Amino acid sequence: PRDGQGEEGQDVNFEFLETLKEFQDYPVWIVIRLSTDEQRVIDFYSSLDKGIVILRQLRGEADHATVENINLDVLDDFVSEAYKVTKYNPWLNYGLPLHLTRESGVTYSSFDVINERPLVYAELADFVALLFDRQPSFEDAGGRLQMMDDRPLPNPQTSYYEFRREVHECNERCSELWDPVKKRMLPWINLKVLDRIYRSGAPVTNATVAGDPTCYCQIL
Repeated sequence: PRDGQGEEGQDVNFEFLETLKEFQDYPVWIVIRLSTDEQRVIDFYSSLDKGIVILRQLRGEADHATVENINLDVLDDFVSEAYKVTKYNPWLNYGLPLHLTRESGVTYSSFDVINERPLVYAELADFVALLFDRQPSFEDAGGRLQMMDDRPLPNPQTSYYEFRREVHECNERCSELWDPVKKRMLPWINLKVLDRIYRSGAPVTNATVAGDPTCYCQIL
């Protein structure tokens, strides 16, 4: 961030953080769209999104300043964001419509975390329901997710193959779109990769996404 004179520095950073903190008690969602390849700028705003900014010798006070409970999402450009998303969720074709939706400030938790970690089963159901306009297996206490298709998606952890069949049908009904990572036209969801990560019903971790052959055992 810069001040009114175009200057930057730790004092300016601190003032920016204090301004952000003022939004903590308001029902607003802040989207920061980055248009730079300067790594220090990217790192600064990415740390905001995680809730902690490390500031060095800030006005001689504490070395750490925190920004908590702020509805904030930091997005890179379309292609760079696609690489971040597919690092953790490689089954997804991060199409431009999805990126534009996130830029517009749509506030769904599964949209917010897809560039930070693998989606867990409940988030996967939520995300697919939103993507294909379907009713999810999991609803919040307020029942906020009411989709045009009143058939709920099967639970992907307990009924994976039924869930997969529904996802396949949704894929077939939608046109292919440009995949900025693979650089060709593809469906929204790669079912083979989805199978590898979620079929077992085991906890989803970064190792699972990376194809770690570790075996998991579930005792029900």
